[in-house]
Amino acid sequence: MSTSSVYIRDGDWWLPNPEAKGPFPGQHGGAVAGVLAVCLEAEAAQLDAGVGLQCSTILLRPVPLERCKVAVSTVRAGGRVTVLAAALSVDGTDCAHSRAIFVREAEVGHWPLPANELYRPADCEVVPKPARFGATAWFRDTVEIRRAQDIFWLRSMKPVAEPFTPLAQVCAHADWSSGLSRHDTYNSPKLAGFPNADLSIHLSRSIKGEWVGLRPRSYWYTNGMGMADAEILDIYGPLGRACHTLVLMPLRSPPSPT
Repeated sequence: MSTSSVYIRDGDWWLPNPEAKGPFPGQHGGAVAGVLAVCLEAEAAQLDAGVGLQCSTILLRPVPLERCKVAVSTVRAGGRVTVLAAALSVDGTDCAHSRAIFVREAEVGHWPLPANELYRPADCEVVPKPARFGATAWFRDTVEIRRAQDIFWLRSMKPVAEPFTPLAQVCAHADWSSGLSRHDTYNSPKLAGFPNADLSIHLSRSIKGEWVGLRPRSYWYTNGMGMADAEILDIYGPLGRACHTLVLMPLRSPPSPT
C-alpha cells in the first residue's frame, strides 16, 4: 500500500496515517471532512453528477485514530442537482456525517469564469508550525500555510487521499479557519479548546489550482459558544464561504509557564 496520502484505501477500509491526528486526541476535523468529500466526489463521478458546490459535515464525536469505513448514499438524483450523503464509522459507530450538493454545468452566457490570476501565494510569508506540536506527527504537518495581510493560503504537501478531488481539497483546508482566527495563542491560551461541531462549505464554482485562500474571522462569547466564518478564495479570486459552529472549553487551571 502507498503511504503518499493521509488516508490509505484498503478494500472497504480507510486507514489513517499518523498525520490524520488533530491537535488533541483523535482525527483532525479537516482530515475527516476531506476523506468524506473524497468518497462523495467518487460517487458523484460515477453518477456524472457534476461539480460539488456545497458540503456540510457534522462531527458527531471525536474520531479515534483507527481504521474507518465510509458509506455513501444518494439522497436525490435530479436533472442538474444531485444530493449525496456519507457516514464515517469506526467499529460500527458513526462518528461523522456529510451531505453534498453537486450541480451539472449548463451554458448560460454573459458571466464567464475568471481567467486571470489575481494572487501569487508562493510569494507570501510562511506561517510556521506551532512549536508546541513539533515532536508529534499531526495534520498540520501535511499543510503549507502562507500569509499576505488578512488572507491565509494553504497547500497540501500530502493529500488527504488519492485522488485528491476539488471539494475534498477545499474541505480539508477550510477546517483551519477557526485555528487561524483564534483569539489567543498556543503560548497564551484563553481556552482549553474550541472544537468545531461542524463544517459547512458553499462554493460558486470549482477550485482552480493547488492553493486554497482563507480570510477567516472567529466570534467567541462568554457563554461558551462561538463560530468561525471565512471567505474562500483561489488564485483567481473569491470562491465561496466556510462556517464552523464552535464549542468553547474553559481553562480548568492556569496555563503552564513552560
